[in-house]
Amino acid sequence: MNITRIFFLALVALGFDVEILIARVMLNGREENPRSHRLTKLTLEGKHYLLDVGFGVSTPVIALPIDQSSRVSEGVNLYEISRRDRLIDVRQVLPNTQHLYRVELAQFYESDCEIAHFYSHHHPDAAFVNNLVVSRIEKGERWLIRNNLLHYWHETSAVHTQQVIQSREQLHTLLTDTFLLNVSKATSAWLMERYVLAA
Repeated sequence: MNITRIFFLALVALGFDVEILIARVMLNGREENPRSHRLTKLTLEGKHYLLDVGFGVSTPVIALPIDQSSRVSEGVNLYEISRRDRLIDVRQVLPNTQHLYRVELAQFYESDCEIAHFYSHHHPDAAFVNNLVVSRIEKGERWLIRNNLLHYWHETSAVHTQQVIQSREQLHTLLTDTFLLNVSKATSAWLMERYVLAA
C-alpha cells in the first residue's frame, strides 16, 4: 500500500469528506501524459482543496484551494492554481517555475489507482522503473536522490547543493540516516548497481 492511499484512508477514518483524483504529471510539458498521480480532494466547510503527499521533492505541503483560479503561498513557495470548468492545472511559480500536474474533477475508484500504480512501477518507459528517486521534505528542507546525484535545498537561505554518490556505503548511509529508510546493505548495493552506476 503506498503513502497516498494510507493518507486517504487515514482521512476517511478521521471522518473527513475526501475523494480520489488522478492527475496527469506535466513536468515534461507533454499534453498526452497518462493519468498516473494520485491526489486527494478534500471538502471542508463547503470549500474544496487538493491534498498531495506523494509528488516527491516538489510536493506542495499545504492544501491547495481549487474552487477558482488563485495563487497560494507557503514559505518561499508560490503556487498557481488555474481552474477552467472541471479542469485544474497546478503550477509552482516560485522559487522554481514548473507545471506540476493537471487534474479533471471526475469520479475515480481504487481500481483506477491500481492501474496507474501498476503503470508507474512496471511499464518499461515509466520514470520509476528507469530511475532511482528518493525524496524527503521536512521544515523547509528538501532532499532528493535521483540516480547518482544527491540534491539538497534549504528554502529559507536558498542554499542548493548537489553531490555525486560514489559508493554503496555512501548510498546506504544516505538512505538510512538522511532519508530515514529501513533498507539493508544488500538492497543498497543492488540499487547502486542498478541505478547509480548506470547513470
